[in-house]
Amino acid sequence: MKKRSAVFLGILVLALHSVFADYNKSGVADSSEIRRNLVETWFEAPLSAVRMNRPEIRTNSIGQKFQVRLEESEDFFSIFVAPYARMEIDVYSDKGKSTEMQEVYPGDVPGSWVLVRDKKSGAPLRIRYYFASDSDVFVQFSPVNKTGCADFVCYNCYAARGVPTGLPFERFYTASFADIQKWTANILPWQYTQVYKDNYHSSLQMIEVIRAALPDIVFTDDAMYDEDGEPVYISSGKKRTVDEEDAVDEIDLPLSQEGVSKKTYDSSIY
Repeated sequence: MKKRSAVFLGILVLALHSVFADYNKSGVADSSEIRRNLVETWFEAPLSAVRMNRPEIRTNSIGQKFQVRLEESEDFFSIFVAPYARMEIDVYSDKGKSTEMQEVYPGDVPGSWVLVRDKKSGAPLRIRYYFASDSDVFVQFSPVNKTGCADFVCYNCYAARGVPTGLPFERFYTASFADIQKWTANILPWQYTQVYKDNYHSSLQMIEVIRAALPDIVFTDDAMYDEDGEPVYISSGKKRTVDEEDAVDEIDLPLSQEGVSKKTYDSSIY
C-alpha cells in the first residue's frame, strides 16, 4: 500500500511540475486552458450572440484569474481574455480622500490575449499576445490563406512583419504563450525583448545624479554648453553670460560604484 501511495504521489508531483513549468517558464500568466472552452461561444460565434455573453471571470488550474469580455468600436469588436491585477484608486467622500485597492483586468498587460474581428463579417483579423511590461511591445498573428502570419511589434515599429508560421490560424485561439515562443523561436526576434538589468548601471547612476540636482536646476532659454564646457547660445553659438546666482553648484555623485569619485557639475546643464 505504501509503495502504491509513493508511486501515485510521484506521478502527481510530475504532473504538477509539468503544469507549473508551462506557466512559470516565461513568467507570463497564461489563459490557454481557459480559451479552449471559449471558441464556439466567443471566438467563432456571430456578434449578435457574443453580445449576449456577460463578462466572465474564469480561473486556470494554478489559480490565476482572467476576465473574458467584449469591447466594440465602430468597425471592429474585440474579445479580451485579461489577467487579474490590483490597482490603487483614490476615493473621495464627505470624510475626505482615502485609497483603496480595486480589482481590475487590464487588456494590455503581460498575459493579456485579444482577438479582433471585423464587425460586418465577423471574420477574425488578428490575435495579439501581450507579454512585456511595456504594452508597446507585443506579438500578433493575422490570418493569411487560413494560416497565421506573425508580426513582432516594438514601439510602433515592426521588428518582423508578415512572417509565415505555417500553422492554421485557429491554433492561436488556444495556444499558450510558451507554445508561441517555441513555434516561432527561429523566425521572430525574441532577443530584442530580453532585458539585462546589469547593463544599465551607468544610466541608472546618472538618473540618480539628475534627480538629486532637480531642485537646483535653472531653466534658461536658448542656452547650452559647448564641447569645452563654456556657456553659449544655441541659436548663434556665441558665448553667453551666466548670472552669478546661477553659477556652478557642487552636486555629489552617488558613490554606488567602486572607483567613481565625486565631481562638480553646473546645475544648469541639466
